[in-house]
Amino acid sequence: MSILENILLIGSILIVGTIALFVRSKVSNLSRVWLCFSGAFLVSITFLHLFPIIFQVQSDKIGIWIIAGFFGQLILEQFSSGIEHGHLHLHHHKGSYALAFQIMIGLCVHSFVEGLSLGGYEQLGHVHEHALIHGLNPLLVGIILHHAPAAFALVLILSSSGFSKWVILSCLIIFGIMPSIGALVETKILLDMQAVQKTLAFVAGSFLHVATTILFETDGSDHHLPYKNILATLLGIGLALLTI
Repeated sequence: MSILENILLIGSILIVGTIALFVRSKVSNLSRVWLCFSGAFLVSITFLHLFPIIFQVQSDKIGIWIIAGFFGQLILEQFSSGIEHGHLHLHHHKGSYALAFQIMIGLCVHSFVEGLSLGGYEQLGHVHEHALIHGLNPLLVGIILHHAPAAFALVLILSSSGFSKWVILSCLIIFGIMPSIGALVETKILLDMQAVQKTLAFVAGSFLHVATTILFETDGSDHHLPYKNILATLLGIGLALLTI
């Protein structure tokens, strides 16, 4: 990852987290619109960028890694309480230091796994070929977009649990650098191309779980999406199409 990409990733999380420190209330309608946008973008870049790379492998078993990533994310959410896709139940977390740290650990593992895709995508030389902005990894854009509500939720949970602002900011920084660590591990340790493709398949499964959960949960109980959510979803798809 470039210096610019690291700055964008960590900076976006710190900005959103800092805003959350001063706006200690739940985000409702705006968060749902944002989640529709980010979920649509994330699932779109998975199909547009990750799947073409993954299925270059002539193997019937590559789908196993996608399934593992999909259901692995389901298991991980038992620790993170699903704040990767906007879940926020402050009354469950208030005053619970242990639960807050458990969520922090689960979220960091999720963030690290996503970072593996950044390194794998870069390692296979597709970054400059498919770029929203010249030299910028489109997967990074997807991670930033859906990490923003996660960072907001994390701050509210840590704050409601009684942690100081310095501890919260430290947690935000750790959360922000985890994708960079994942990318570094992918590029420096996993040098075998088949291993890289399997890792990308695992991450693609995780992306699909997160993105589809976001989109399904923003659907109403009557399966009727508000027009603004539909518009946000279409904008997310449109932005993803600009990356090809």
